[in-house]
Amino acid sequence: MDNTNQTPQPQPQPTPQPQPAPSWQPSQSQPSSPDQLAAIRASNVRKTRWGLILLIGPTALIILSVIIYAVINFITGAMAPSNSVSAYEPSIIKTVANIVLFAVAAISTLTWLPGIVTGIVLLSTRKPER
Repeated sequence: MDNTNQTPQPQPQPTPQPQPAPSWQPSQSQPSSPDQLAAIRASNVRKTRWGLILLIGPTALIILSVIIYAVINFITGAMAPSNSVSAYEPSIIKTVANIVLFAVAAISTLTWLPGIVTGIVLLSTRKPER
């Protein structure tokens, strides 16, 4: 048997592996002009201010409306006639104040959760200054 007439057997080629996806990296480029740096600073200040307002505002309004409600009702209750058996009508100031405080507290309660979420997003999306 002579092996010179046989053709060489092809070697099995390894199957190509898929390339891993490139990981996303944020742009680390430096601002090229003072105008860009000033714009980034202004954006960061605006995001910080509104983020804190949205985080603190609704909670502070709820607390303030409850405190003011208690004070107004305490003051107007102290001015009520001593014989409360008679037909006592609260003053118009007390009625209007209670309606306004209810509206403020209702709006604050409705905006509390969206304010927290939006405030956190604004504070976390500030761009680094370099």
